[in-house]
Amino acid sequence: MSKFVTIFRDQVNAQECDIMGHFNIQFYAAKVADGLSASMGKIGLPDSAGISVQHKAAFSHYQGELHVDDELEVRAAILAVGDDHIRLLAEIINSGTGKLSSSFDLHCQACDTDSRRPTTWPDRIRDELATRIIDLPVQKRIPTAGTHVPASVGSSASTFVSSRGTIDAWDCDERGAMCLRQY
Repeated sequence: MSKFVTIFRDQVNAQECDIMGHFNIQFYAAKVADGLSASMGKIGLPDSAGISVQHKAAFSHYQGELHVDDELEVRAAILAVGDDHIRLLAEIINSGTGKLSSSFDLHCQACDTDSRRPTTWPDRIRDELATRIIDLPVQKRIPTAGTHVPASVGSSASTFVSSRGTIDAWDCDERGAMCLRQY
């Protein structure tokens, strides 16, 4: 079985925090995006392959706060590889405590770096990526404060609105999809 690879190290900067000194959620994803964009070769996808990945879905799981000046490590591993896609797990670890701060389950499409169009993995790349697959680690869910989201009740069953916002043009990439960095 393969293992996680460190793809990025950094610290939490004051401008990335709210007035309480807590690391803002958008920057968790930004650190993961920075690490992945610079370090795909460490995971098994060399620049010479002419293939990159486009994020199709990202599922985040927050486990613990980071604060101003905390040092962090982003590590990543491969969970699955298909003919034209890859599933990655990226974790942010608080370097000072060694505890998991957040994780991102990323579903990505293989893309030709020149045309930016979906493509399939060359056999040798797919085979190499497959040798690096790990088992999904068990991550305990920390109990949350407050009440649960309301249960569905008859005809009032609909999406529960917990906040409202918009996705603006600057939040999107050249395809019009929201960038992981802006997640």
